[in-house]
Amino acid sequence: SMLSLDQLVNLGLVKYMADIERVSEKAGKEYNIENSLNKMTKAWENVNLIIEPYRETGTFILKGIDDYMSLLDEQITLTQAMALSAFKGPFEDRIDKWNTSLQVISEVLDEWVQLQRNWLYLNPIFDSADINKQLPQEGKRFATVDKYWRSTMQAASRGVLAVRFCDDVRLSDRFKEGNKLLELVQKGL
Repeated sequence: SMLSLDQLVNLGLVKYMADIERVSEKAGKEYNIENSLNKMTKAWENVNLIIEPYRETGTFILKGIDDYMSLLDEQITLTQAMALSAFKGPFEDRIDKWNTSLQVISEVLDEWVQLQRNWLYLNPIFDSADINKQLPQEGKRFATVDKYWRSTMQAASRGVLAVRFCDDVRLSDRFKEGNKLLELVQKGL
């Protein structure tokens, strides 16, 4: 049932109005944080990685980078604002965990895009047996990255959710290592 102003006065609650307003405001702000966190996690529920076959290479490439990065940038900004809120208390662990996940996903995608760019540039070069004979060390480095690239892309091509696949520090580390190796390959050309 609804309380009228007369009932509040009769119950003597008017003298607690400042406390009621403060508690109501806090509850409203906390609700907004919880609601925003729920919306952010829900936004990723149907975001699959867009993986498409690449020419006649027998492997795949990542597409849709701009969409992932746009969603990430928006959510990282929002999550960081929540982390600074005076009303984050009940959700602090959840905010921190979500922020960490978003940062890892962002790092993975950044490294992935760089590795893909480098792999796309070097793949046609090292398809040549002559180049591999002339540059055996670079050829071995490229082959190491190529093997990992193909297995990762094969796994990613199975219609996996972006948030599940990319929230992996080990994947980021492997992409970073691949980028370092391909940088050495390019310097050796």
